[in-house]
Amino acid sequence: MTNEHDNTGSDAQARDDYKAVMRHVAEGSSVEPELARRVRERAEEITDEIRREHGDIDVVKLLHDAREDL
Repeated sequence: MTNEHDNTGSDAQARDDYKAVMRHVAEGSSVEPELARRVRERAEEITDEIRREHGDIDVVKLLHDAREDL
């Protein structure tokens, strides 16, 4: 089951990296440098994609607006 916010998609490397990071979190162990590099690069690609689609997002304004809606 996937959703629109699941960035692991069908990329086997991304899924494997996700599982490895979760294993390290559960064990409290350090992430290997190569794994960290791949995750960081993927995060940068996702951030760039969001910026292309939506422009820069003012997080402070976003949070302020969200509080006003409560």
